[in-house]
Amino acid sequence: SCSNSVLGMVKLSRMTLTFFSFTALALPAEAGWLFASWGVGEATAFDVLDEAVSALDVSVRAQVLNLLRKLQIERNLTYLFITHDLGVAHYLADEIAVMFRGKIVEKGDRTQIFSNPHHHYTKNLISSVPLAEPPDDEIEMTSVDTFPMPNPTDACSYRNRCAVGLVKSECGSKELKISIAGSHEWLCHFPLESKV
Repeated sequence: SCSNSVLGMVKLSRMTLTFFSFTALALPAEAGWLFASWGVGEATAFDVLDEAVSALDVSVRAQVLNLLRKLQIERNLTYLFITHDLGVAHYLADEIAVMFRGKIVEKGDRTQIFSNPHHHYTKNLISSVPLAEPPDDEIEMTSVDTFPMPNPTDACSYRNRCAVGLVKSECGSKELKISIAGSHEWLCHFPLESKV
């Protein structure tokens, strides 16, 4: 059964919950809010949120993200937030790991990732997402005309989609090693130059 404190925290009344059980199909936006906020109300010290807001209406998404952020601060929560939306990651995450084809290609704190990306995939992801507070320097996206499937024998799985990787043979043959600068790590033969 619902506790009144959880319902109050997610701004739902017991009557809403009862009424909603009869109208879920007619009100999909409210359905998203109800289920997302119910999950938030039951948050534990460590929660895995896999595409938690991706199917929500934009206004509902903003409300859920604001609530997640508020609870994160008030209750000292830790989220493993899995998303394809870097705008959401920028808003909610303190630390970000960028994955390509199942491998982490770059990780660091939010500021490092967004203001000083070293991996070409990270840079292209950032440049494709509008941010509320864009970085001071405009990041230009490098592109390749087609998007071929990665060659499984290449040392770098992003090589076929990277303008640098297409012309540098090392990206196909030389073993990748993790580069580290403080808490910022990346996996790239020819990383982007540091802006710091």
